[in-house]
This record gives sequence, C-alpha cells and structure tokens, in this order.
Amino acid sequence: MQVVLIEDSDAGRLIGKRGASIQRLREQSGAELKLLSTDESRELGVVGKRVLRVSAPSAAVVDRACALV
Repeated sequence: MQVVLIEDSDAGRLIGKRGASIQRLREQSGAELKLLSTDESRELGVVGKRVLRVSAPSAAVVDRACALV
C-alpha cells in the first residue's frame, strides 16, 4: 500500500462527478483507491490535505495508479 497526499482543493476533481473520475482511475490502474475524508486524514495528523490510500496485489500496479493520479 502507498499513501499519496492530495490537496483539499483537488479532492473533488479526483473523485469526479458521482465518483466517475476515481472509478475510471481504479479501472485503468487495477488498484484499489480510497480517499479518506478530511476528518479521517486529520486523525492521521494530516492537515490541509487528504490521504489517498493506493493498494494492489503488486508494486507495479500501485506505481501505475500513483502515476495516473
């Protein structure tokens, strides 16, 4: 699993309308992407950004997903 920090202001763009953008990224990369809420990110000590967790069966898939983000 890899963690990517996303600016709060970019979270909506990453998710897309009705989740379309993040779903497309999941399909293109083959990775599981979970964008934590502002509160969840804050609980991890991250302020002003959102935590995106990227996980997949292989490091290559994780890397591909991170490159697409």
